[in-house]
Amino acid sequence: MNDVVIPLSAGPQTKWTLTASGHHVWYLDPWQTPILDEDIFLGLREVRYNGYIYVNVLLHSCLCVLLARYYNYPRSYLPYVACHDLHEAYVKDITSAMKQVLPEYKERIELPWSGRVHANYGLDLPMIGSDVEKAVKFVDDRALVVEVTAEDFTPLIPYTLRKGKPDPREPARQDELDIYFQAKSKPALAQWRVVARALGAK
Repeated sequence: MNDVVIPLSAGPQTKWTLTASGHHVWYLDPWQTPILDEDIFLGLREVRYNGYIYVNVLLHSCLCVLLARYYNYPRSYLPYVACHDLHEAYVKDITSAMKQVLPEYKERIELPWSGRVHANYGLDLPMIGSDVEKAVKFVDDRALVVEVTAEDFTPLIPYTLRKGKPDPREPARQDELDIYFQAKSKPALAQWRVVARALGAK
């Protein structure tokens, strides 16, 4: 049987959803939607990993920032680390497998929304292959290893990780796990403050 590819509609937008603040989210035109901290804060509470382990995007973003600081990332990298998943407050966390059967998703939805949110915080999308982009990917992958180890869902590690140098698939260290549990113990608003402070670290 041939794979079925479902294209994204290029026609007029008649479907929308609302943010918590009451603004329309037009999925194919992110520039029509105001980007507000309160909407991002509430939207990031969606659970990652298709809901199989309870790690939401806000906790993941907080962990990435804390790990980047622990790894002594340059201060100028922190806003990019903090921002890399904030668009998911609007378009949600989509699994890699789902993206593969929706090949237009990344180009038509994910990248435009990521660019829109980055621009809201005075950032350009990092260029592919740049030092900033590699640094964000590395800390993102390390956070994944730490999260699935801490929540005892280690079978996910070899399926999802990208290659990097140093190897992000190295087992989670106790110091990294301690940082995860420190982040997890924070109330949601305190997690958001960690992310928000990093967004302003230029």
